[in-house]
Amino acid sequence: MIHLRPLVTTAALLLSAPIVSAQDKNKDKSEAIPMDTHVLATQGAAPALGTTFTITRIIASDGMSMKMSSGGKLTEGTVVKKETTVETLEGLGPGKMRRTLMSTGDEGTVTFNGQASRPPRRLDSLLETPVILTRAKGSWIADLEKGPAFENQKRALQLLEQTVNRDFAFTGYGSAPHKPGDKWNASLEAFGPELFGEFANAKDVKGTFTLELTGIKQQLDTPCAQLKATFDLKGTPKGDPTGTFTFKGEGDILRSLRDQVDLGWKYTAVIDVSAKGAAPGQPSMQVSGPLIITGTTTVKRP
Repeated sequence: MIHLRPLVTTAALLLSAPIVSAQDKNKDKSEAIPMDTHVLATQGAAPALGTTFTITRIIASDGMSMKMSSGGKLTEGTVVKKETTVETLEGLGPGKMRRTLMSTGDEGTVTFNGQASRPPRRLDSLLETPVILTRAKGSWIADLEKGPAFENQKRALQLLEQTVNRDFAFTGYGSAPHKPGDKWNASLEAFGPELFGEFANAKDVKGTFTLELTGIKQQLDTPCAQLKATFDLKGTPKGDPTGTFTFKGEGDILRSLRDQVDLGWKYTAVIDVSAKGAAPGQPSMQVSGPLIITGTTTVKRP
């Protein structure tokens, strides 16, 4: 059956105005830049020595519907939820950076069968624990900066390695230079739970994920690429072989060409996840509704 926790971590709105990072609010000084080509990502890139990225991600749901059917009885519910994570990446030199998960937060309620409850708080064994990421032979390796890791921290370090080595930016943007007006298909591996929430934790994902470079602008003396994302995806929820998964939406991205990092992003979508029950007697479930994912990166240089 569909696990409740992944199902209660989603949300959405229709796209509105183009986004900027939190540091750029009320400071937007846009001006035209010659329409030449630009490389948006470098494989294995990290912050420059002495530079720190502070990344805030928010996944929110408001009015997500839930349905469960068992023995001919239908039970309905709703989900209101907001998850926030803040992490820093500090450049320590070529192929080396320090990652610290600064904070995590959960808000919201799940109302099911007329009963309201608060989802359990997420616990992360690496919270406020500096991790050194070192790149060797084309891969990132994660170790605690100080002391030996407990068993749960070892598992968390392995997951962190997998996330960093998936290199979402390079997977999505690629190494080819682009100019305004270019449109290309991103690898579907650029779509994952680290960026799009637990609902993106699916397998056998098929469909389209396109990116378009719509323009170049100057943002606080930094040249930035403005991008548009569009996706229409289907798959199977991991752990739920009877399930179906659909995820359709679009997004706006503002990416620093100087630092090769997304300064701001906003994705909006509609999701639908359902399963008939993996074994006889298990209920069927469906969760559907809007989803919104936003984020900002602030850049601090030495």
